[in-house]
Amino acid sequence: IIPGDEPSVASYVDGVYMGSAYTAAMQFNNIARVEVLKGPQGTLFGRNATGGLINVITRDPTSDFSGEVGVDYASYQTVTANAYISGGTDTFAIDLAAYYVHQGKGWGHNLITGQEVNFQRERALRSKAVWRPSDADKFTLILDWQQSRSDQGFTRTDLPGSIYSSGGAGRPAAVYTGSIYDSIADIQSSPKNINVRSRGISLRYEREVTDDIRLSVLSAYRLMRLNSLLDADTTPYPISYFTQQYYDKAFQNEVLLTGVTGKLNWTAGAFAYFDDTAQNPVSVFNSTANFARIETKSYSGFVQGIYEVADRVRITAGGRYTSDERALSAARYLNVGGVPSNNKVGTPTLVLSSSDHTITFNKFTYSLGLDFKLNEDTLLYVTQKRGFKSGDYNTSNPLQPPVAPEVLDATEVGFKSEFMDRQVRFNASVFYYNFKDIQLARQIFDPVIGIISQTTNAARAKNKGVDVDITFAPNIETGRLTIRASGEYLRAKYTSFPNGPISVPNGFPRGGNSTFPNLADPRPTDLSGNRVIQAPKFSGTLSVDYGIDVGAGELAFNVNLYHNSGYFFEPDNRLKQPAFTLLNGQVSYSFGPENAYRVRAFGRNLTDKAYYAGLQGGSFGDNVAPAPPRTIGV
Repeated sequence: IIPGDEPSVASYVDGVYMGSAYTAAMQFNNIARVEVLKGPQGTLFGRNATGGLINVITRDPTSDFSGEVGVDYASYQTVTANAYISGGTDTFAIDLAAYYVHQGKGWGHNLITGQEVNFQRERALRSKAVWRPSDADKFTLILDWQQSRSDQGFTRTDLPGSIYSSGGAGRPAAVYTGSIYDSIADIQSSPKNINVRSRGISLRYEREVTDDIRLSVLSAYRLMRLNSLLDADTTPYPISYFTQQYYDKAFQNEVLLTGVTGKLNWTAGAFAYFDDTAQNPVSVFNSTANFARIETKSYSGFVQGIYEVADRVRITAGGRYTSDERALSAARYLNVGGVPSNNKVGTPTLVLSSSDHTITFNKFTYSLGLDFKLNEDTLLYVTQKRGFKSGDYNTSNPLQPPVAPEVLDATEVGFKSEFMDRQVRFNASVFYYNFKDIQLARQIFDPVIGIISQTTNAARAKNKGVDVDITFAPNIETGRLTIRASGEYLRAKYTSFPNGPISVPNGFPRGGNSTFPNLADPRPTDLSGNRVIQAPKFSGTLSVDYGIDVGAGELAFNVNLYHNSGYFFEPDNRLKQPAFTLLNGQVSYSFGPENAYRVRAFGRNLTDKAYYAGLQGGSFGDNVAPAPPRTIGV
């Protein structure tokens, strides 16, 4: 985690912005709906985002008493349990959602210690209370808590077949011969060494001011803490251990007015976001410890309207002005105490360097659109949007200049349609994205502190692509059938990237990789023309749902196929995820009063395809975090 570095794809839960990547990774069993918006979001939602947003809306509690409970047992001795209960009166209702998962066996083994690795163990609670003192007023209070002791994503291993470094000291380099699910780290990255806790509270007040105007005021507070102990070099040698105590405290407040004035639907609002995040400290065995704190103060005002200029023709226009202030406090200490254990670090003693800086990023973002309803079943549209991701300091090396904001200008032209008596829905669009100062996170080897995560700016990139979505729900004599297909063709390249980072395998006898440019060898490296990271040329899904009445219940089948043509993990285009296809499916039978009971069997990644959740070229070797293997359960 890099403090202050917010996701490019913003996540919201019931309108609350999840600024930390770990806070956003929440589990739910009470979802009402999920909204997904592509492209830059710079006008309506709380924070600016360049990659789109995911907005999760949970159910409101009902006055009638009701409840749900479910238990799954799956591969790797994985037990998942969830429960939801709701009830109240006509004016006040409350619910409680609980989630628990315990994976008894890991996906792989540590080939040095013999212990298992890659576990998932989580638990969470969430409660929503709704009070309606009058027909015009509504108060919503939400509390949530979550703890994760999973080492998935934290356990990294060397890429099979790659040559990892021993760190010198007379030890030979070697070829890694294990699988991507195994590990050869000399310190176990087990659940006992990972502890992520988050909790939050939010209160929303809504009022029908008039028949045409609605007021909403939302205040929220969130806290996330992370304690971790990792083997940063991923080798069986005592080279670089990495401990991190990290917290993120965030408060936000948003005021929204929405209304209708004649032919104009409008929204106006203000958003304030305050974030205090720190790593305290990050340390590396027998080296140094970094303390870094980023305080963010963000204020923005925004307005957007949709105006019907003529019959079946509408114009959308919106704008937002954002001011983000980042304040950095950082220090580097000499670390005394040897090998860390149980998430504890050595005793920081001598201050080697310190840094205190403040910088402000101001930006205007906008959204413009025109849509024309060709007929009752076809809508044509064109949009032009700008979004930005705020700049930040590199807390791993506070002496570096701050990272510039990432800016995206996006143009999209498309249509949405339904035909065959609404049995077919067909949507398609073409888009053009122009990026400036793309923010890239990468691992580098600092000769003082060791392996660190660092964010840099690529200069420019352009993405061009086509999106297609088709849903077919034919009227058939027996059962209910829905077929969905979607696909995207994407051409994404860096148009300007001077002095971009590259890693070159050293081979024997040294092993690992050399990174350029560096202080000893500042050779020019131009990555212009390389493919943008994590941007496959083609990706697509195909799913089939079929249900049929059997006896007093319903028998249902689902098959889902996902294909990805492959993509690069780093801008030098050396490390690639090859093309892969995933097959998921389930069969279920629902029965009883109103089909209140359901039994199902499910399978994920049924072909047991090995693919990567992450892949990086580090100084000691190419290391990988695996995506889940095949899982079957009931």
